[in-house]
Amino acid sequence: MKMTVFLCYRSAAANREKNVSVNLVKALEYARQVGTRILGIVGRDGGYTAEVADVCIIIPVVDSGNITPHTEAFRVSSGTLSSPPPDAPVRNEVGIYKMRLSNRTKAVFLDRDGVVNELVYFPEHGIIDSPFIASQFRLCRGVPEAIKKFQSAGYKVIIASNQPGIAKGHILPQDFQQIRKTMKIQLSQQDVFLDGEYYCLHHPEAKVERYRTDCTCRKPKPGLIYNAVLDMDIDVAESWFIGDNLTDMQAGRSAGCHTLLIGKMHCQLCALMYNEGVKPETVKPDLLEAADFILKGE
Repeated sequence: MKMTVFLCYRSAAANREKNVSVNLVKALEYARQVGTRILGIVGRDGGYTAEVADVCIIIPVVDSGNITPHTEAFRVSSGTLSSPPPDAPVRNEVGIYKMRLSNRTKAVFLDRDGVVNELVYFPEHGIIDSPFIASQFRLCRGVPEAIKKFQSAGYKVIIASNQPGIAKGHILPQDFQQIRKTMKIQLSQQDVFLDGEYYCLHHPEAKVERYRTDCTCRKPKPGLIYNAVLDMDIDVAESWFIGDNLTDMQAGRSAGCHTLLIGKMHCQLCALMYNEGVKPETVKPDLLEAADFILKGE
């Protein structure tokens, strides 16, 4: 299982409005739609590739009369990207990522609600959902011990969670931050610290307009995982995604991770996962038993 990357080499800048490389624009749009990571190596101003790529290297114009040969020459030497010096950075508009193919770290990605903390029943809404306020946040049994076991075995432990509560109007941004703070406090009281947190705050039918979008980070798309992979140099093939929902298994499988379901595999869920081709490698009742299973197999 491998992470899919769309590598785009172009001398000219794709531009739909100017009818330049329209097929490339379509390909880039499709890659973004399905959650594929995009690496661009392009000339001129980068065009549409620079707008949508996760990492885009724009070849500087040295001679305006020789833009194409200059870019072509760079392509020949760009194979060194596959094995740069350990600290060689590649910069894009959102930061510096270290891109190397060796000495990568393994990780355990955790959905939050129902895996790290208990779900909450809201009788006034008739729903079981994430905590709406910090006082409702309760760690699930054995979570601190499980995280310690993973980290002692060399795994980074990272939250990767859809959190559309703000988008749906259930909570305010300050409530979300206070819940995060409470989680960290409860973990730190047992000398446990997460290696990272990645959240999708969007929802395609959000009440709050700024969060209403069909994004690439909302599970079952693997965008949250890919962000962590780039930030922390993670080897997805050696990593696990642990969640309590079908979308968790889909996101983990799409990214190339091993998957483990927390809960009970009832018949309807079995059928759904079979139909979607994302049946987890095993099912465990809680994170502590999940940790014992994963680490036993090492």
